[in-house]
Amino acid sequence: MILFSTLKVAYLEVPKVASTSLSKWLYRVMFGHDFEPVVDHRGNLVYIHDHLRSGRCPGVEERPAAEVRKLPPDWFVFCVVREPVRRFLSAYSNRVLFYKELDEGHREGKLAKAAGLKPRPDIGYLVDHIESYVATAPSVGHHIRPMVSFIGDEPTAVARVVDVSHLNALFEELRRHLQASGVARDLIERPLGREQTGGAKLGLEVLEPESLGRLLRYYDRDYAVLPNYYTPEAIIEAWRQARATAGKKNEAIDTAMSSQKAMRRRQEITAREFPVLRIYLDQANVASAGPGLADLGGVIVLDAGVQPRDYRLVVQDKTGEHVVEWHLPSPKIGEALSDHPHAAHARFRARGIDFANSPGKLLLRGENGQTPLARWDLVIETT
Repeated sequence: MILFSTLKVAYLEVPKVASTSLSKWLYRVMFGHDFEPVVDHRGNLVYIHDHLRSGRCPGVEERPAAEVRKLPPDWFVFCVVREPVRRFLSAYSNRVLFYKELDEGHREGKLAKAAGLKPRPDIGYLVDHIESYVATAPSVGHHIRPMVSFIGDEPTAVARVVDVSHLNALFEELRRHLQASGVARDLIERPLGREQTGGAKLGLEVLEPESLGRLLRYYDRDYAVLPNYYTPEAIIEAWRQARATAGKKNEAIDTAMSSQKAMRRRQEITAREFPVLRIYLDQANVASAGPGLADLGGVIVLDAGVQPRDYRLVVQDKTGEHVVEWHLPSPKIGEALSDHPHAAHARFRARGIDFANSPGKLLLRGENGQTPLARWDLVIETT
């Protein structure tokens, strides 16, 4: 639990549940400026969570969650929670796949290997050995430990507890508390923002039945403490639906490719080369998305001196413009261009593009305009 004494705010933070966004926002309200990582005496960067616990922030201190009952009644005490299995999937994507904290070249990957565990484990292996990874790899363990280890066994008795999907409502309540406490309006009107979103969004369907059961047992205290928020029965049903949907998609794709009456796709995709980028385009039809629709995927690596955050990708088809997911993991490109700072997260995907008898364009858009990267004239017809 982090106490912001001047603000009369106590935050029972839970990793992978908007904790970085909330901590940075509260820091700015408390000190009047954005947080920037500081350097410790060993020359290591110290980020927001460790800095708040370091004792170097006047009026900010860490206390055990059990001490929350000692706080005066006029304090705003809160925590934000998330469905336990979905939180695990988010942590695996962000810490293991995106930040590669369990890769063999990373300190935690080395610790795991020394303990007889696999570096960069697939999701099933990590679930099978989850207690060992929690005990061996501090950062990964911190992000996948049960929520009760951060919020205690009676959070609803002492704090405002909200699911992350209702974060905006809690945020407005927090703002009202701060305004009533005399905090300057310009400090609390800044939006919350979103931090630590890197990594592909993994659905429940990636879990095998054994892994789901193992996670339900591992997070049993979370379900017991938050029965009005989450239940094993609800996540099992959601998992079944996700598996059924994924199975139908795979079956439809297999049928379309093998049947004589399947859709035949003719494509002409022309990619242009520019000094500031390299383009690697996948096949246009990555996955079936509905009649006449398809997902467009590929990899676009900007020049090393160009900041990807200054650009976005846009697809144009006859239905209009589509914003493209970009900076997804691209490990093979990262290996091929190992000296490039952006190559390992350069994959993109545009979902549900209308290719039916419709030419289209892939555009790179920045402050100074847009550049056409590729065009296609893809006709989808049935026979």
